[in-house]
This record gives sequence, structure tokens and C-alpha cells, in this order.
Amino acid sequence: MVNRIGNETYPKVRSQPRDVDRKVIWGLFWLSMLIRVFFVLVSDNEDGDSFARVLLSRVVVDEGRWIPTEVWLPIHSWILSIPYGLGLKSQLWPRLLTAVAGAGTVPFTYLLMARLFDRRAALAGAVILALNPLHIRFSVVTVSEAFLVFFSTVGLWGFTEWVSQGRYRYLASGALAMNLACGNRMEAWLLVGALLGVALMGGNLARSGFKAEARTRGISFGVVSSMFAVGWMIFSYIQYGDALHIATLNTERVKADVVYQSSTGWYTMVFWPVVLGAS
Repeated sequence: MVNRIGNETYPKVRSQPRDVDRKVIWGLFWLSMLIRVFFVLVSDNEDGDSFARVLLSRVVVDEGRWIPTEVWLPIHSWILSIPYGLGLKSQLWPRLLTAVAGAGTVPFTYLLMARLFDRRAALAGAVILALNPLHIRFSVVTVSEAFLVFFSTVGLWGFTEWVSQGRYRYLASGALAMNLACGNRMEAWLLVGALLGVALMGGNLARSGFKAEARTRGISFGVVSSMFAVGWMIFSYIQYGDALHIATLNTERVKADVVYQSSTGWYTMVFWPVVLGAS
């Protein structure tokens, strides 16, 4: 079956019944979850800032400080504080919560790739992510990367569905996810800017060019998704006299790090791409 846009045709993205989609989606989730739970049980929570983030989540609950540190954005601490707020003190619970975010990224990756490419590509990409050692590792320790990737993926999926279909549920869910991503790490701020750039400059989505209505939807998505970032900059300017206070603090912190000082610019740039390739 094909869809037609103007004089062009392309393969229909959803050619299978919805119940098949559900089976694939849930199968991908549970496959990913079982893998990550296994590694939660056989590994520790020692990975960079993981324990510091656990302590900050306890500060949110025990001291009622909604912004437990000036160095990091607060939403990750709020999420990790949920088990402690429920009386679950072990580190196992925030690690399992992180594993859920990691596993949940996989089916949304499938949905996103099915919209942009086709089902076979989507399934291949989702399985690769489910088995990717680097993603598994970040899904079993209490660092913010797993939540950043999860919320960003859901946000991108919501963006594509909103622009393609114009249903407000996709605007609401996608923009909410993107705002949560922006509250986890500042990398998501760049992603929101990129989506605005795509909407403003055209580009391609689901093999069809942006028309006026789609561009308007894309711009509205970017504007709604930037609410946290804009609000945080206003707060930071009022509180600290610096709209990018967290970025400034982290810049100084990284510059003071001995590892950074002894590393060349090329090493810093290629480190994570090489790690990802090796994994």
C-alpha cells in the first residue's frame, strides 16, 4: 500500500494491524527491561556522578530542597527522589527506575523510526539499541543520561506525529517530554533549537516536504518545548545574575579537572564517539 502526497507516492508506514504493533512494542520493552534488570542485579552503582545524584535525591525528600544543587538541573533529582518519597531507601529502586527509562526508550525508538523509515529499519534500530552495551550501562546506574535519551526520543516521536497528523495529544505528550529532557540536561536545549531550525528551514519529514501548516506546527512545538529552558534562564538571571548559571559553573568545573587539563581538544571531541563505536 502507498500514501500519496502531491504527485509523489511512498510506502505506507503503518501497513500492519495495530495489535501487531502492540505486540512488537511490548516485546521490545520487555526484552530491553529483562536485559537491564539482569545487569542491575549483577553490577554496582559506581559510575561517575551516580552516587552523588542519589544523595541529591535524598536532599529533595529529607530537606525539602527542590533545587538541591546549583551544578545540575533539578528534574533528574526529582525523578530519583520518587522511591525515597515512598519510603524505599535502597539504591536498587532508583536504579530500577532508571532501567525503566532505558527500556522505554527502545519501543519509542521503534515508533520514531517506523514513522521516518519503515518497519524493518525500525525493528533493526530498536533491537540494536536494546542490546547496545553503552546504553545498557547508562540504564543501570543513577546518572541522567538514560532519562535524557528517553525524554528526547519521546519528544522527537511526538514532534514527528504532531507535524504529520496535527493531533494535539502528540503536541502535549511530545512537548512535555521535551521539557522534561530540558530539565534533565542542557543538551536537550540544543535539540529544541534544532527542531525549531528544521521547522523554519523546511527539511523533510516522513518523506514529504514541510508545507505551511506543517511548518506552523513545527514552530509551535518548538516554542512549547522551550518553556522550561526559557523559564530556567529567567530564574537563573533573577537568582544569580547569569541566565546560563549552570553552564558557567560546569565550564569552570571542567576547566579545573586534571583530566581535562591533560587532554587535547581532539581527544575530548572523539572520546564518546569512539566509546559508542567500541560498544
